[in-house]
Amino acid sequence: MFRHLFLLGIFLLPLHSNANPINQPVTNQKQQLNQPKNTMTQYSCEYCGTKSSSISSLTAAACPRHPNGPLKGKHKLYEGSQKASYSCKYCGTSSSSLSSLTAAACPRHPSGPLKGKHAPAL
Repeated sequence: MFRHLFLLGIFLLPLHSNANPINQPVTNQKQQLNQPKNTMTQYSCEYCGTKSSSISSLTAAACPRHPNGPLKGKHKLYEGSQKASYSCKYCGTSSSSLSSLTAAACPRHPSGPLKGKHAPAL
């Protein structure tokens, strides 16, 4: 049982082991553990899977797997979400990363069999 004392018009905190000092918030340890940690957002190139911390730095650099040829165009922002597995929109081949998916030639590419790389489905 908590008892508050009023002496000379001053409110005193209850003398209890779990009492909080004035002006300090009560925190729940379970809430602190379940809060997501600050993670840095990664942006990826649709053509090669290169990752960057900002869109501007990604799209400013030349892409080694650009459709026009190596380093003949800039990286293109992949607008899909980050996933555990990425699939090709032409043939359905799956891979664990964008870079490994876009590294291989696609047998059902619109330009012809093996004439283009896999492209990630959004």
